[in-house]
Amino acid sequence: MIKAIILDLDGTVGYTMPELHRAINETLRHFGHPEHTVEELYQWVNFHSREWISGCLPAGSSEEHITETLAYYNGVYGKCYLDTDYYPGVEALLHKWIDEGYPVCMMSNKAHNHVVGLAKKLSRIEAIPDDPDDFTTFGRVGIFTLAWGVSDRFPPKPAPDSSLAIAQQLGLDPSEVAFVGDSEVDVNTARNAGMVGISVTWGYRPRAFHEGMGVVNLADTPEELDRLIHTL
Repeated sequence: MIKAIILDLDGTVGYTMPELHRAINETLRHFGHPEHTVEELYQWVNFHSREWISGCLPAGSSEEHITETLAYYNGVYGKCYLDTDYYPGVEALLHKWIDEGYPVCMMSNKAHNHVVGLAKKLSRIEAIPDDPDDFTTFGRVGIFTLAWGVSDRFPPKPAPDSSLAIAQQLGLDPSEVAFVGDSEVDVNTARNAGMVGISVTWGYRPRAFHEGMGVVNLADTPEELDRLIHTL
């Protein structure tokens, strides 16, 4: 029986691609590199920030250049990330779960401060771009019982450390927690943590991709996701 829910952010809760596309192409232009289409970006999204930047840069880019580019990108993305909003139907679903008593958490491979800022925005409370307090907030954020991104506390997904820490804070066995996402990163995170994995198909990977990974619990709509939460 599922007693709590951890949600991925990009491609699961929110459609972040317009802001990601804008920020990465501005960054690539700054360094004189070719830009990417949205379709090209799908192959690198959902991985942690350094992998995202490494994928978007020309092959063979040095570690020093990846670091420099990531720093510039974070500054550009920091100006637009709060433009992201929910996928249709997801906001109402989260509030339904909260009314039913489920702890609803968010776990992303974005930088932690960006996750906290978006958790505020999606909770319809004031969010300040790159607020210094967002770097150090590891408790409740608006409607989210916990909202965590990549920091020096835990390695990024698909390592299970952060997800297991959430289960521990909630006082639950990992098998009582659903991990909901839209990519192979989330599928493997759920498997590594021993949680109930559910893949949504409205995000950045199609249904066939998840089926190819052997995923059984698939939701094409928020209504189907709700049914899975209540039946698994």
